Amino acid sequence: MKIDAATTVLQATLAIPAAAQPAPVAQTNPPDHQARQPSPPIPGGAGDQISVNITVPKQTLDTIEKISTVTDFLNSTAKNLRETGTALKQSSDLMTQMKTELGKIIKNFPPFPPESSERRDILMSYQAIREQIDKMTIPPPPAPVYERVQAIWKDLIPAGKDTIETPALSQNASDTQVKQADEQLTFTRVAVTQLRGAIGASLQD
Repeated sequence: MKIDAATTVLQATLAIPAAAQPAPVAQTNPPDHQARQPSPPIPGGAGDQISVNITVPKQTLDTIEKISTVTDFLNSTAKNLRETGTALKQSSDLMTQMKTELGKIIKNFPPFPPESSERRDILMSYQAIREQIDKMTIPPPPAPVYERVQAIWKDLIPAGKDTIETPALSQNASDTQVKQADEQLTFTRVAVTQLRGAIGASLQD
């Protein structure tokens, strides 16, 4: 009996269990009338460089420059104000220490005799603190603020100077001179407090 080859292949295929038969391959070929094109490269890979050109109108550039100028001015003003405020506070704190030293003499009972070594040490300490104030430089606030506080500023800091005047005392200063120096320090500290308050208020107007 003659067996056809095609029939033999079909029978062999049918003899294989369904689970073991190979899955059919999905048709992925594009239609004949469409040509297959290679996929474009994805940007951002290693070695890729992206160049972006942005066109900004001149009016926008002018605005940006103005904003930058204003920002620089505000930063400079804030820096100057911090320096002024810090110097004023340090001066006020040092004057508080000076008054504390003088208080040791004023409040001592019975009073120190003029030849007392402890009294001289206190006056030396007072003078050492005073020298710290003399070495300090208090920069005036920037022009917009200075114009509003110049009256208080000129009363506190003499023209041509950049530090606060405090009373000097020798080691042989009398009790009367000590009390006068203490009173002067009280007035000066009040003036410093008023000046700091005026500077703060000028920023809120």
